[in-house]
Amino acid sequence: MTMLGETQNNGVYRSLNGGYNCSPATTGLSGSAAWVGPIVAHPDSDGIFYTARQQVFKTTNSASSWFPISSGTTGTIREMAISKSNPNVLHTTSGGQVYRSSNGGVTFTPAFTGLPTRIITAVAVHPDSEDVVLVTYSGFGAGKVFHSTNGGSTWNDISGNLPDTPINDILLYYPGFATSTYLVATDVGVFISTNYGSSWSELADGLPNTVAIHLDYNVAGNKIRVATHGRGVYETSLITGVVDHHASPTSRFRLYQNFPNPFNPPTHFRYALPEAGRLRLSVYDVLGREVSRVVDEQQAPGTYTVMWDAHTMASGVYFYRLTFGAFTETKKLLLMR
Repeated sequence: MTMLGETQNNGVYRSLNGGYNCSPATTGLSGSAAWVGPIVAHPDSDGIFYTARQQVFKTTNSASSWFPISSGTTGTIREMAISKSNPNVLHTTSGGQVYRSSNGGVTFTPAFTGLPTRIITAVAVHPDSEDVVLVTYSGFGAGKVFHSTNGGSTWNDISGNLPDTPINDILLYYPGFATSTYLVATDVGVFISTNYGSSWSELADGLPNTVAIHLDYNVAGNKIRVATHGRGVYETSLITGVVDHHASPTSRFRLYQNFPNPFNPPTHFRYALPEAGRLRLSVYDVLGREVSRVVDEQQAPGTYTVMWDAHTMASGVYFYRLTFGAFTETKKLLLMR
């Protein structure tokens, strides 16, 4: 397994044995680099990586050598992201400018009309859509997080009620399907939005009062990982609750099978409500005892996806029951550790 890392100024290193030994891997790289340069893996092809200095470089042999591929950008490239749904689409940033490529990084065009002129600290492309892009900004003042649904042709400010502090990174929560949940790392901690950035709240959960620099998501364990400035790395399970809600009309109540199933330890429940009312969604063990109340609140009509983290539960069979007025439905799920 090939692993890439770097020292300051894009000093790329490579490990071929899971990180036990590393050696320099800068053959073919040239030009001045950002203090921390981007390294991006191709989502579909082993051995293909991208990095950037004053242009984008590509390797097809696991960083044995690099070659330049790009034109159209200016300045030193600081951030880069690749679309998982269409790997031909890449975005790079330089200062406060965003550039987009639709031909695998060969040609980039400007995509920063209407954006602030401050330094961009992160760029992210939605896993399901090459046209949904988010960027974050350092510094103070209005405009911390911006969102585009057309590949950067236009942008919307989704900073909402975030504190006036630099934003260092952004994570689109994607447990295998699209959600409305975003997380940002800031100079005063981590904040989470479950409504596409309309509103934000602090995600403390044991994190010390420190600068959060980088965010990562471990799909297998459903863990959010936070790298801090000088205070180590922390992880937490994402808060159980509604991670997506579509207000599309539905004609009947429906409780879907949880997914994944079997699971370890997070899983997701999906249900549809044709009308507003109070809903309860609970999990029971084989003796009929309620072991978790996942949802117990008034909800509007629509289709909901809810996450349940069973990390405190023993392996075995459980049942989940949806109760909404006179409607009740129960299904079985299996936790396998």
